[in-house]
Amino acid sequence: MNTPNLSYPIFNVGKFTDSVQHILAQVISEVTPSYFEHNPRFEGLGKISSMKLVDFVFIQEEDEWWLLTVIQTINDAEQVKYVFLPLICQYADAETPFINSKLRGLGTTIFGLETSDEMGLRDWKMTDAFDDIRFNLKLIDLFLPWDDVPANHENAYLSHNESGIGGKFRFYLHPNIQLDWEYSKGVLFQITKAGDTLLEYADTYQLLLYQVLPTLDDVSTLQSSPDVLGWISYSGIHNPEELVIGVLGKRIFHI
Repeated sequence: MNTPNLSYPIFNVGKFTDSVQHILAQVISEVTPSYFEHNPRFEGLGKISSMKLVDFVFIQEEDEWWLLTVIQTINDAEQVKYVFLPLICQYADAETPFINSKLRGLGTTIFGLETSDEMGLRDWKMTDAFDDIRFNLKLIDLFLPWDDVPANHENAYLSHNESGIGGKFRFYLHPNIQLDWEYSKGVLFQITKAGDTLLEYADTYQLLLYQVLPTLDDVSTLQSSPDVLGWISYSGIHNPEELVIGVLGKRIFHI
């Protein structure tokens, strides 16, 4: 690892995706804890003293790829909390427009990568994937099937691994629900008063993603709600309780 006069660590990983996955647990443990103080999605977590990778899933669609991670954080009061941090990779010198000018901390780099392949040496930066509208649009598509889909399907060119560490990310959609995908592909990003992330898709759906992941204590409550269409959850070999990452609903629903 190299640490120049920057606010984030940089890791030399050789070739790209396979190497990143192999060292991701080390990378997350060495991320500057103050990152969470700059990312507006995590305001209210308190001062983070340490963090640990719980699990991740690697998703790729043609030349775009994302890492969906669940991270365990511990603050100065020794409170353990779990957060959802999807990551997107960009060239280190790329200037990606922010979704919302009031949320500039969303694009803060969490760590950097140096890679070497047939194209030569390259420098990359990893940031919160919610800073990229393409990810926000793709996230709702993940409720659709991922495998054995026709060439005109939303996920026709998507590939993924089940999990990096042995758990399972689940995009559950009620079996009796047929999502209307004829809506405009526009998406509105905002942070709620409670600190959660809210994605609104036209006038049709909204996806609420929790700042701190609660446990799924009563799945029947979600299943019986007329406004809840589905949810994202994570369960792992080191976490016996299932964590709720987010809830998909009609716009507007209440939970």
